[in-house]
Amino acid sequence: MNRVSGGELFEYLSERDKVQEDEAVEFLKQILEGIKHLHDRNIVHLDLKPENLMLLHQESTRLKLIDFGLSRILNSKAECRELLGTPEFVAISYTFETPDFSNTSDLAKDFISKLLVRDPRNRASVDDCLDHPWIKPVEEQHTSSRRSSSINVDNLKSFIARQRWKVRISLSCGV
Repeated sequence: MNRVSGGELFEYLSERDKVQEDEAVEFLKQILEGIKHLHDRNIVHLDLKPENLMLLHQESTRLKLIDFGLSRILNSKAECRELLGTPEFVAISYTFETPDFSNTSDLAKDFISKLLVRDPRNRASVDDCLDHPWIKPVEEQHTSSRRSSSINVDNLKSFIARQRWKVRISLSCGV
């Protein structure tokens, strides 16, 4: 078992003014490879959220997935029909027409849109994600697009502030 002391990935990212897509992809690859490792063993995590992605240690960009309290072992032919997870991370609506995505590459937007599909049969699998040209560039223009694009961390900073506020309220109310 590894000691994980680097803090949350989102804390690390929120301390930056901006995050280049290249760096985001490296983190995302690690997350996808971790999910693939679990799925290859018929394990589903069921609670992927920012707080469950930790840096191995302060000087590292190596990630660890934590908190397997809701995870399940599935028969390879079975479908998971339970709605589990943390409510604020279960469903999302989005639009790319906001300033938040103005510096985001078209490939990144395509990748995101393939994940945010309500019907799991039509949603990108972990293998689809690992083979997506944003993650695994097949042409030089894909690589250069990632290098020249960045991710807006302003919303990330607001999100973290809201999460901290919720925790403080919960603690003060004894919840």
